[in-house]
This record gives sequence, C-alpha cells and structure tokens, in this order.
Amino acid sequence: MSKNRNKRPATTTAIVDSSSPTKKKKKSTDSPSKKVAEKPNYTSDDSSSQSNESDSDQIASAMNTTSISNEIFVNGLENEAKNDLPAFTFDEMNKLLENVRKEVPDNDSLKYNTRIEKVDWEKVKFGQFSADDCRKLFMHSISFIRKYKTLKELLAETQQIAAKPTSKIYRSKDSQKPRHPSSSYMIFANEIRDKLRKQNPTLTIIEIGKLIGEKWRQLGQSKKDKYVKQFEENKKIYLAEVSKYNVDHSTEKKKKELDKPKTPLSIYLSEKIEKDDPDLKDKTLKEKQRYYKNKYNQLSDKKKYKYIKKCTEAEERFLEKLKDKLKTSHVDYKSVLNKQEREIVEKMNGKPDNPPVNGYALFIKENITKPEFANLEPKLRNSQMAIKWKEMDKSQREAFNSRSRAAQEQFLKDMANYVKNLPEKQAIELYMSSTGLAKDIIARRIESLAK
Repeated sequence: MSKNRNKRPATTTAIVDSSSPTKKKKKSTDSPSKKVAEKPNYTSDDSSSQSNESDSDQIASAMNTTSISNEIFVNGLENEAKNDLPAFTFDEMNKLLENVRKEVPDNDSLKYNTRIEKVDWEKVKFGQFSADDCRKLFMHSISFIRKYKTLKELLAETQQIAAKPTSKIYRSKDSQKPRHPSSSYMIFANEIRDKLRKQNPTLTIIEIGKLIGEKWRQLGQSKKDKYVKQFEENKKIYLAEVSKYNVDHSTEKKKKELDKPKTPLSIYLSEKIEKDDPDLKDKTLKEKQRYYKNKYNQLSDKKKYKYIKKCTEAEERFLEKLKDKLKTSHVDYKSVLNKQEREIVEKMNGKPDNPPVNGYALFIKENITKPEFANLEPKLRNSQMAIKWKEMDKSQREAFNSRSRAAQEQFLKDMANYVKNLPEKQAIELYMSSTGLAKDIIARRIESLAK
C-alpha cells in the first residue's frame, strides 16, 4: 500500500495494531524531546512500494483493501486533543462523520465553528467512543481541510452574484436615512459600559454584557423611567425625521406616483370585461374575472404573446420615466412577467427549444401523446414506454439516437444565431437559467459584449 508522500523533517507518527493493547512509537531522529504532529502514514503488508497518488487517492485505495479493517492510526491535534486522541479505523471515521451529518439541520446557515459548539455529541457517540472522543476525532478530521478562500475563488463567486441585475449587491445603504433610536436599556448600557471596563479589565465583552444586564435588573423603577423618558423623546425626533425623509427620498413613493405596468392577464381581463358579453350579463365582477382567467390560460402561446408584448412595452416606458424621475441609470425593478410568460417571449423572439438529450427521450416525446400511452397513469405509462423501447430492434433505437444527435447539433447552431443579437442584460439572464453547451455559447456572447 502507498505511503504518504508529503515529506517533512523530524516527524513522529504513532501506529497502533488493533490486535495489540500497546502502542508502538517510532522515535524522532532529530529532536527526540519534541513531538511534531503530521498527517498519518498508512501501512499495509506491501509497505515497501511507493506511489505518485495524491492523499485522497491513497485513502480511497486503502479502503478497498481487505486488510484495512485491522489498520488504525493516531495523530495529534493542535489543541485540546493533542495528546490523547483515541485510535480509530477508517470505518469508524466514516461512521463518526455520518453521525455528525445527521445532527446538522438541513437549513443550517451558521458558521461551521458555531455549529460545532451546538452539536449534541451524546447523540453522535457510538461503540467504544465517548462523546468527548467523538468531538476530538471530528476536530482531528477537519484539521486536514482547507478553510480559506483565495481571491480568485472569491471573484468567481462574486461574479455569479453580480451577473444578476436584481442582486442585493446593487442595493446600497442610504446613509441619509434616519437611524432608529437606541432602546432605554441600550442608553443605560452605553452610559456605564466604559466605566465597567475600567473597573473590570480582566472581563471579556460577553462577561461585561452580562454584568450590564444584572445592573439593569437591579436598577430601581424611578431610575429606569429616566432612560425610558429619554428613549421616548428620541423616538419623537426620529419619527419626525423619518416623515421628512420619506417625503424627500422615498423611492417606493416615486414608483407609486407612476403608473406601474399591468400583467398580461390584467390587460386581457380589462379588455374583455369592458365588452358586454350577453352570456355574462348576470354574473358578478369576480365571476367574470374567473371566467376570463380560465379563457386566458387556454390561449395559445401566439395569442398570449399579444398581451405579453403590450406588457413589456409598458414596462419599458415605466422604466424610462422612473430612471428620469430618480435621476439614475440603474433601477432595482422586477418584471411583472412570470416564468411561463418570459419563456413565451424568448420563444417568439427565436429562442430554439431544448432538444431531447438522447434517443430514448426523443422516443418518449414522439409517443407520449399516442392513445396507447396518453390515458395511462404516469408510473404505468413510463414503465410501458420503457418496455416498448427495449422491445425495439437495435437498428430502430440507433435511428432515434442518430436523430437526437442531429437535433442537438442543430440546436447549438440555432442558439448561436439567437444569442448573436441579444443585449447584455438578456444574455446574462439567459446564461443564469441555461445548462450544458448552450451555456458556453451564451458565455461567449457575454464576453464579446464586454470587450
């Protein structure tokens, strides 16, 4: 088995055989009085061979050997578990990591070191390992993981965020907006914090905060009323300043002063309800709206596009007026079009439909509406179509595969022609929602616009 090829001078590695109760230690040659922690060396029967594999390749190959269950290794930690890390096998490490993963919530958003402190290690422990052992082993395992990002990595992630015009990156904080006044407790805390720090120089910030809270609880009601009164006076000043600010600076108010574009459905409903339909004479307004909404949903893409186009033209006029009113070239505005309506716009502007990914997908697309499959339940329909596909001759399946490849080649040509004249904003939005080779084509278009 491969040895660790990271060469370090004067290192000490302790290797333990699971069949023996004692640990065999190899002494350091240069500095016998000092132990230096390093990544563990893995041993096997074929310990004389060397390899150019990376550390991850060595571990992967080691886990495939039959003798690995008898191999355990020990390594020092940089802090609390440096001298008493328990011995463990590869299987035990995998079990530990899986147990820790179960303790992490799916919607976890805490920083990793904060989440580690909240892990219930009593639930993680297993076998002969105590909760403390599990924590030490986990801290040991993550000591091999890189926990920083290079500037190149940060730039790549930032570019993804900045590529979206509606990103929060463009929402700058207004420094002129009045700040909400501090509460009565915060006024008290700010008043005595420096004094307490001088009196207790050895206390941490958290301990000072606890001390302030204790003093606030001990404060008499008459003294508390002093700070409450001060807060009420500050609040009156704040509300007056906010009212003045909203009159002078509120973007939302300026938006409302303009006629915000109606959705395509609203335009359709206004047009239809204005006409007197004899069949709907006795219906209420809500009943009429419900009736015409169902009619709108049944329209073809071409007929819907008539109302979508009216909406997009209204949005363009609205944005121009808003930019002029706010005296800015960038406005944080979200289109009223939904996803389906945006796809109709792209289709009408010449965006090609995504082709089937393979011959089987093309077979499904062409046969799913046939009577023998159309009325079946989805699961039964899928299984029946899979059986039908397998029963076909090899030459028939190859014909579908060949047509699928041709469709993909044509799609790439059509996509290149489509993005050729796209403005930068639309190209970026299309890039964010695309995948595969089409994404590369759109990226080249964006690069050409940036030059």
